[in-house]
Amino acid sequence: MKRITILLTGLVLTIGLSASAQDAKTSTSSSSSQSPSQRGLTLSVGPEFVVPIGTFRSESHYKFGIGGSAKLVLPLSTNFDGSISAGYIGFAQSKFDSAVNKNTFITIPFKAGIRYRTNGGFYAEPQVGYTQTKISNQEGSGQFTYAFGLGYLLNNIIDLSVRYEAIAAKDQTIGGITEKGISAKMLGLRLAYNFNFAKVK
Repeated sequence: MKRITILLTGLVLTIGLSASAQDAKTSTSSSSSQSPSQRGLTLSVGPEFVVPIGTFRSESHYKFGIGGSAKLVLPLSTNFDGSISAGYIGFAQSKFDSAVNKNTFITIPFKAGIRYRTNGGFYAEPQVGYTQTKISNQEGSGQFTYAFGLGYLLNNIIDLSVRYEAIAAKDQTIGGITEKGISAKMLGLRLAYNFNFAKVK
């Protein structure tokens, strides 16, 4: 996990520093130094790309996931925001996989989080929530979910983030893709467009 965290942090830092170098002045004006009323409510919508890790990848035959999500962000203070999100991710098995039954595994996550913003546009966002899972032709189930993300807001318009997420299983399986007590862990990349509802004075 340390290597994964370092890689994710490095990715966000590289993208953020590059963007800041191109437009440092604009980035500063859109930073978290603005008051909550100046920032206003935002809604971001965009695609997501997810890669299963650990036993979720090795045992389930699902190699990647594609979908999208919408996230509502409400300013709470100068540096803190609250967030509510909903999404849809479909995991497909490789056409080269030897599994007899090739089904699509679907997750519909609902999460709430707290976002800490820095003056440079970076943010950290822990989240918790509930994910409804479903696999083709089988009964679905709901599971507790937790995630931690790192992101960068480019001019408060483009929201680029990476995250570690786990669908937690205590004493049951997840949609038939994991053994009892084994969580489904994944890494996600999200690229979203921000709609800002701040009042223009």
